[in-house]
Amino acid sequence: MSGLSLLDVLLYGGANSSDATVNATGIERVGNVAQGLIDGARNDLLELEKLDSAVAADEQDGLGVQVAAILRGMYDEWARQAEAVLDKVSIVTEMGVVLRGIEELRDAHGRTRAMLSVTLNDIAEARRQVREGRTYKLEEVRRELRARTRP
Repeated sequence: MSGLSLLDVLLYGGANSSDATVNATGIERVGNVAQGLIDGARNDLLELEKLDSAVAADEQDGLGVQVAAILRGMYDEWARQAEAVLDKVSIVTEMGVVLRGIEELRDAHGRTRAMLSVTLNDIAEARRQVREGRTYKLEEVRRELRARTRP
């Protein structure tokens, strides 16, 4: 996401100011760079998801935990970069520039952060519980939830 530095220069003229001052002719250029950052972040996630599918952990090969840990790190790095893009392009949208895909990027960022909130240990524990038969049938869960919502 080295384009963030480029957007900074276009917004601030290289100054360390927090006020974006762009003339009317520069707004289109700023918008184009911001759009490119959004598109790039979304494409990066699509590529990461393809990679994830291609190397999906095979429990038989003994590499599942290592593969999961590496992929988790890649998703975490993507989420940090996407967050930086979202922070920066919000300045551009405040200038009145309409950017396509920003909501989709926000949603993807949120989903990725939610996914990362479940640790590898949590997943391993859940799998262990399933192997041991410590599960609930869907109808039992529904019944319990309904009972909780009734006065």
